[in-house]
Formats: sequence, C-alpha cells, structure tokens
Amino acid sequence: MTNAVAEDVKSVKTVTVADFLAAEESPSQYYQLTGTVSNIASTLYGNFDITDESGKVYVYGLLTGWKGASKQFESLGIVEGDKITICGVRTSYKDSDQVGSAFFISKVTE
Repeated sequence: MTNAVAEDVKSVKTVTVADFLAAEESPSQYYQLTGTVSNIASTLYGNFDITDESGKVYVYGLLTGWKGASKQFESLGIVEGDKITICGVRTSYKDSDQVGSAFFISKVTE
C-alpha cells in the first residue's frame, strides 16, 4: 500500500479472505486483501466476488483509489480472472458478509 493510505487509515491489516470473514465488523479497521475477481455484478460501481486460497467474499463497490477516488470501476480495466489487491472494512448486508468502503490498490502480475 502507499504511504498515504497507511498515514490516513493508520490501521490496516493484510489478511486472507478467511481471516477477514472471521474478523468483527468495524468501520475503522481496514483490511488489505489479494484475490481473484469473479462474478462482476456491476461494472459501474465495482460489485464482485474476490477469492483467494481460503475463501470468497463479496465486494460492495470498489473505488478507484484512496483520496479523490471515484465510482468508476470500468476505468480500472479489471475483468473476471484478474488478481487484484484491495483495501476495505468488514461489514455485512442482510446477513451476507462483504467488503465495504473498498478501494483499489493494484493489479497483481505473476
């Protein structure tokens, strides 16, 4: 992550999806997740699943970056099958676990 993120958020933990899902919901604890994109539900807002070796979780809206970011998911050029790193908080909606307040960090090249 960039220094601006660490300086502004202050509390970021790099975790697996399983660790993320086991965490308590909190609007102030940010988590960095890396995984593969699938099931893109909205190319405008960036609603999709992110999967790693430990599990899968729904991302509800992915901003293009940290400060001054926008809801322009399409501009990131992310497609199903891409491996990306994101940052967001643990939340849920109607008893479904999800990543909220998420923003894009980078595409992972292997």
